[in-house]
Amino acid sequence: MAHRPKLMALTRLINSRGGEAWILDEIASGRSVAALSRELECASSLLRAYLEHPRRVNRFREAQRRAASAWADEMLELADAATPDDWRARQLRINVRKWLAEKHDPQQFGQAGPNVQISAGSIHVAVLQAVEEAARPRPELILPPPRQLLSGPEIEATDISVAPPTDISAEAMYNITKEKQHEEDTP
Repeated sequence: MAHRPKLMALTRLINSRGGEAWILDEIASGRSVAALSRELECASSLLRAYLEHPRRVNRFREAQRRAASAWADEMLELADAATPDDWRARQLRINVRKWLAEKHDPQQFGQAGPNVQISAGSIHVAVLQAVEEAARPRPELILPPPRQLLSGPEIEATDISVAPPTDISAEAMYNITKEKQHEEDTP
């Protein structure tokens, strides 16, 4: 714990300014960790270590979520005050705040629309399901046993014709018909 003495000194400094409630209110108002670390004259990584301590990380995340609303208000002010001379710089500032708001409160400021996620695993599963479906026997294509086909004196073997499956291609059907005609024409 090389920075433990520094972290303890930072904790004392934050406590002198109002404690954890003060720093979290500053975050919730939209101030960045970088701006606060400059004000407290400490490294931003040290301040982040303080804020992300397991005892306060949930309150820190909630403060960041509340900051998204503050950034939305800032975006409106920036857009309303834009002039033909500075609109590009303001647009950049708006875009950064928009990104931050989306990142810290995606429910309220995230992009609307379906959340589509595709992974190799889901594609693999879909392919396996399609293969299983194709391999599954289809009752409409299964012929009854030959005894059932030929049972009864009124049925002659020459009267039996098997209808081709309905999903056969037109070209294959043409070839089958042509072969039958050739067999009938041949003595």
